[in-house]
Amino acid sequence: MSIINRIDKRLILLPPKTGTMAIESLFRESYGNYDAYDRRKCSHVHMTLSESINHYSIDNIQEWDVYQTVRNPFTRVLSGFLHAQTMSYELKNLSFEECVILLKEWFYPTSEDEQKLFNLNKIFSLSGARIFLTQTSHSSGYDNPTYLKLEEDFPSHLNIPKRPYKNRAYMSAEQKNEMYTEKCKDIVRELYEDDF
Repeated sequence: MSIINRIDKRLILLPPKTGTMAIESLFRESYGNYDAYDRRKCSHVHMTLSESINHYSIDNIQEWDVYQTVRNPFTRVLSGFLHAQTMSYELKNLSFEECVILLKEWFYPTSEDEQKLFNLNKIFSLSGARIFLTQTSHSSGYDNPTYLKLEEDFPSHLNIPKRPYKNRAYMSAEQKNEMYTEKCKDIVRELYEDDF
């Protein structure tokens, strides 16, 4: 999904697990110079920059201001895992650490075993593979996007109201910390190095 302001030439990209639902709720009706957003009318709920350019017929994106919501990668990957477990039977039976290890193999295949690669693609595709892509890959093709950190207020010049709600926590901070073994932390740091 992305939010567009054609008058001021602003595009806001919203990768998965970066507050999409909260931000989408702000734009169900047009707001200021931003168009109303309806996820049923776009090709993909979490459009990348190139998909947004195509969807909105933007001629010269370098003349636009491109913004993108981002989230702490540790929080985002765990949230993605918990979300993906609701969509993928294969992930439902894995621990978080097992998922992160598979994720590394999916990012950087060390095997030429076609069946193994097929299975990894199947696991992550069925669970919404975009959840696990790097956040920086969403704005690929634009020289200098402005990243809007989910944990902070958005800049006032964007004229976006405060987010109306935050997702309720399904687990305590202590439970989340227990899921993040040192091995998980190391792998997430490696895979999402550009997102930190």
